[in-house]
Amino acid sequence: LARMLDLAVERLSGRTFAGVPLIDQQLVAGAVADVVTDLELLRAAHYEKSAADLHERVTEAGWTVTRMFGAEGYVADHPVRALYVSALVADIWIPRWWE
Repeated sequence: LARMLDLAVERLSGRTFAGVPLIDQQLVAGAVADVVTDLELLRAAHYEKSAADLHERVTEAGWTVTRMFGAEGYVADHPVRALYVSALVADIWIPRWWE
């Protein structure tokens, strides 16, 4: 996820809207900051949370990063496709216990 975020920041830095790099747009910068925060929280909480809880947070952050790539994130050979596959695998292999 961290590697995909780095690729997204690189991509957003090179694309512009109204003459301003996308990375400098307030909502985009906020989304990047949210994912960075989630990554740090996940690193700190990995001993205290279940695998299902952690993977759910990673998946949510992964969808945010995936959207940063637009339509190219859904191309089969694009690196961010791994985040999509990760979400699917988690739904199959990680047990979830609801109360």
